[in-house]
Amino acid sequence: MSKKIILYIILIIIIAVAGYWIYRPKTQFVLDPKNCEYAVDGKNVKLTNGYNEQETTPDSASKIITRYFGNETTGDFNGDGLSDVAFLLTQELGGSGLFIM
Repeated sequence: MSKKIILYIILIIIIAVAGYWIYRPKTQFVLDPKNCEYAVDGKNVKLTNGYNEQETTPDSASKIITRYFGNETTGDFNGDGLSDVAFLLTQELGGSGLFIM
């Protein structure tokens, strides 16, 4: 009789573990928009803490500065069922303008 009880307990444990494995919460990979790489005007720009600085040409004093501006919003913008993030980037090209993308 005790062997039957032990067998039932083991079977219940196996079912519980299998049920948890099948119905466990699914984790999503979340990216931080302030620490990602973006394509801006055909060039890759990697933000670190929302900031990137590149020389316009080698040994140039002029810099291209790209910043995370904010105004972040989320939603399913492309209809794929996943949450998307939209926000603004600014870029100073070393001239007199500030461009918002």
